[in-house]
Amino acid sequence: MTDKDRIDEGELDRLLAGAADNAPAPSQDLMARIMADADAVADGFAPAVPEVSSPARPGFFATLMKSVGGWPAMAGLATATVAGIWIGYGTPEALNDLSAGYLGASYDLGDFMPSINLILEEG
Repeated sequence: MTDKDRIDEGELDRLLAGAADNAPAPSQDLMARIMADADAVADGFAPAVPEVSSPARPGFFATLMKSVGGWPAMAGLATATVAGIWIGYGTPEALNDLSAGYLGASYDLGDFMPSINLILEEG
């Protein structure tokens, strides 16, 4: 291609603008046939029905928590559980003396659960 065959950008813009201005418009008959075809295709589709789903049922733990009283009650239960384990594991001496007087003997945690001695031994 030689330089004389080249056109500059301004001339190219004018040519493209002229081509866009001379674009033929579709006839009214063609537009009517296109719309009739679109209506025929649209009639073949069922109307859109929104899908209504039932709300999800709450799970077991959500139901349990609601029946207990929610998060504040669960926090109280967790605190009572931790306090019970703490008191049960580290029994005060006064409680041992009381149980010895009441039962006639002093019981240790190892008496109720012998395998705990293996866990509690050091070394």
